[in-house]
Amino acid sequence: MTQEAADASHKRRAKLLHRIVPMTSQDSDVPVFWSRAALAVCLLVVLLCVAFEVWLIDCESGVHETLKNDAIRLNLDPVLSANLNIDLTVSFTYHAVFFLSLLFWLFLVWDAVMSFNTLQVLSINAYNVAVFVYSILQLLQIEADASNTSRMFRNDPGVLAYLGSANCKTAPSALPIFTSLFIPIFAYLTIKLKADFGWRKYRIAGGDKDLERAFVWYHNFLLLQKFSFLFVLSFGSINSVLVTAVTDEIPFAPAILSVVVWVLPFAGHHAVRRERKKLGCLVVLMYLVTIAMCAYTLWFTLQSWQAFKTNEKRFTYDRMRNTLLLYAVLTMMVLCAAAGTGAFCVWSFGRGLKNALDKERLRVQGEQKAQHIDLDA
Repeated sequence: MTQEAADASHKRRAKLLHRIVPMTSQDSDVPVFWSRAALAVCLLVVLLCVAFEVWLIDCESGVHETLKNDAIRLNLDPVLSANLNIDLTVSFTYHAVFFLSLLFWLFLVWDAVMSFNTLQVLSINAYNVAVFVYSILQLLQIEADASNTSRMFRNDPGVLAYLGSANCKTAPSALPIFTSLFIPIFAYLTIKLKADFGWRKYRIAGGDKDLERAFVWYHNFLLLQKFSFLFVLSFGSINSVLVTAVTDEIPFAPAILSVVVWVLPFAGHHAVRRERKKLGCLVVLMYLVTIAMCAYTLWFTLQSWQAFKTNEKRFTYDRMRNTLLLYAVLTMMVLCAAAGTGAFCVWSFGRGLKNALDKERLRVQGEQKAQHIDLDA
């Protein structure tokens, strides 16, 4: 291999690494130490949470297998075994959503430090609290399930011993501990990252207040699109799996939502970044249509579940209803905010943000020098 080919290969590897991990370069004036620290700490916490969540799933699988055998041993109603299978499906669905939220958590931190996005860094603090609350709710739900299961199995000593084992209590209890420890740590990292990223916004706007406001709304829209993706996908997944598990209905709307939610963030980013007005208006319209689809899906689901209020599946109905309502409300709130900020971004087209971002991209690539800004002006 010639020296030129070796140099070209080295540059390609360096360019790829620069896109994956915060790196210093002669064309970037943003420090990377605290960015790397935030990414490393988040990665550690996510890996620990994933490990304990897998442990929890393994414990629940063992519990349900034991309970099905005990149902035969105690000569209980055959319907009970079917309900246990449904409850296991419900539990796995919630665990899958938690896994998705953990991966999204890591993506949020990585994307924030790679794009020097102060607004996203600030929003991660709220997301940290949300993950902590979800881990608490998961713990409370597991305790409620154990209490209900004990009653169904007539407080059999063998069942009580298995439900109260150390494995079944340690895994869910560890998750709130790890997630709560990350909250103050990332709050400290936020102060450091805000100091590192603050200059970039002023440099891009060149001191123009109107352009700076457009820049903030641009990041607002991108952030809300990411959260819309998470909530719509979670809501659609919960709705599809739970309705299919409890009823014979086939929910088509959630399947459509799951497809739309993958397209909208890319289309929205392209429309706002390139200032494509027609595409931007279409994206806003699609967000409004998505809100209507979520409302219809919720209505359809609640109507389908009315039959389960008075029979043996009442517990399953009550267990799923509150979670689904919570996700439905949060999803529609985020979608409404995304549609509103998207409309404002489209209205702000032509104020110079596209040109300013293009210049920043060329400056980072070393193709253009940064403009001089007189701080005393």
